[in-house]
Amino acid sequence: MAQYTGIQGQNILIVSSDPANPVEGQIWYNTTSNTLKAYQYYATNAWATGGNLNTARGQISALGANATNVLDVGGYAYGPNAYQSAVEQYNGSSWTTKTGTPTSLGFRASGGTVTAGIVMGGHDGSSPTQCITWNGTSWTIVNSINTPGYGSFGNGSQSSAFLVGSGEPPLRPNTQTETWNGTSWTISPAALNTGRGNGTGTGPSSDGLAIGGGGTQTEKWSGSTWTTTGALTESKTRAGGSGGSAPSNSVLVASNSTPTPNTNAQTFNGTSWTNTTSLSTGRTSGPGGGGSSSNNGLISGGSSPSITSTESYTGTVITTRTITTS
Repeated sequence: MAQYTGIQGQNILIVSSDPANPVEGQIWYNTTSNTLKAYQYYATNAWATGGNLNTARGQISALGANATNVLDVGGYAYGPNAYQSAVEQYNGSSWTTKTGTPTSLGFRASGGTVTAGIVMGGHDGSSPTQCITWNGTSWTIVNSINTPGYGSFGNGSQSSAFLVGSGEPPLRPNTQTETWNGTSWTISPAALNTGRGNGTGTGPSSDGLAIGGGGTQTEKWSGSTWTTTGALTESKTRAGGSGGSAPSNSVLVASNSTPTPNTNAQTFNGTSWTNTTSLSTGRTSGPGGGGSSSNNGLISGGSSPSITSTESYTGTVITTRTITTS
């Protein structure tokens, strides 16, 4: 017969209210709700439909700290075939029109938050060098980037950003990197290992990524050097991606310029890319991105003709869950 006398386990905490700061794996019994609860990870990996943009467009520059607080800036309306100065802010359910940009441009790089943002470079049939900052209410023209070039991409914050590559050398070398210190742009001696343009830039200025741009290449930016890292599962050009707060080990990208339409979405863990649940609506031509990690993302607009639809992504989350028998 088995002996149970010596077997020991961990007591389950009995409380009248849920712990304020539980740890992953913790279990407790709540006497108020008469339920057994646990704090644990679970995967949803799902896209949900959000509110529509007010102005249909692609070539969007997006900034924001998370997927429920994003600013979509400028772009190009395929159909009317016109560059846009439109600016809209997302609150997690709907878009609100904000003060437009000083110049109508598409394919600009961007970084920062909805109260402290930066937008640089772009395209309007030429390749302007304009750089503008956003304070939550209005735009200010600041010092320009050094070298124009359609298809440059980057990210960061209003006080520290990076811009790299080009789709039109020799106007701008497609390995060139510029850095922003809050006042001015400096050409860095560091160059991309694989020159390209029309990629996706994510993350802060000391831990960013240069993703795709006519291929599957991914390179990590340390603030001073570029290092080649894991390749995308498929080639991407002007995909929507995570914002400037997303660390290089937790990034989401979705859509592509080819094939049309593209629903592919991928997440990066710092080493490799993995396909995740596809978008409900295929998109091309630079939809707006956003989000703080591979578990929190937003994709808006894009395609030709342009569309207004928005989708938000939730990956693996950690939360309090009630333990049931089913």
